[in-house]
Amino acid sequence: MDKIYRRLGGIVLALIMIPAFIGLLACMPVPIGDPERSKIDDDLSGVWIGVVDYEPTLLIYEQYDKRTWLMRHYEMPGVYEKPAIALSYEEVIAGVDSEDSEYEDFALYKVWRTKLGKQWFETWEPWCGEDSCGGLPDNLHGEQEEIFWYVWRIEKLDADRIRMYMVNPDYDGFEDIEGFDPDDEDRNIKRVRRAAEKVIKRNIDDPELYGHYEDDEAFVMFRMTVEDYDDL
Repeated sequence: MDKIYRRLGGIVLALIMIPAFIGLLACMPVPIGDPERSKIDDDLSGVWIGVVDYEPTLLIYEQYDKRTWLMRHYEMPGVYEKPAIALSYEEVIAGVDSEDSEYEDFALYKVWRTKLGKQWFETWEPWCGEDSCGGLPDNLHGEQEEIFWYVWRIEKLDADRIRMYMVNPDYDGFEDIEGFDPDDEDRNIKRVRRAAEKVIKRNIDDPELYGHYEDDEAFVMFRMTVEDYDDL
């Protein structure tokens, strides 16, 4: 355990970039849910390792308060020949290049859960960006060109495995929401958020609502066992 935290902890105060796979996906101009009304799922706290775009990634959920997590996200060296959904936990661990001394990218998010209908979603609010890390996030100050969030549909496949689909902000159902365009200076984020939540709830089973929806493209995460911490 000490090895993994020594390696990860030294990066936290560095000037960093949001991991590449996240940067390539579209982000939402509004969050989903209200973090002040949320409640964490203790079962999600801890270290998760998984695969997206055939490469390993690491998520560390640490409780921030009773409603939210601070989540550290790292991309790691390695590559897989099978899609994430077809890999076992042992194959995921074996595919990480543990000889590489550093992880490639790091990002920090504030994360909360929201239930729409019978489905759970997570909102990731970036707390570290290209130019700073620590203290209040640039994302909340509005100092970046656009304020943004990442929203994921979360499915528990079993006790130690989850599958994640990113909500697609280009979904047709969002087009008619007044103020959904982040360039609209007069938009009311709370009102737009509620309208977006209604669209998601009405279309929750539409594959077009999500990016990376097919099984061979899904983002799949495994709960990491303590015994494997030192191997990474």
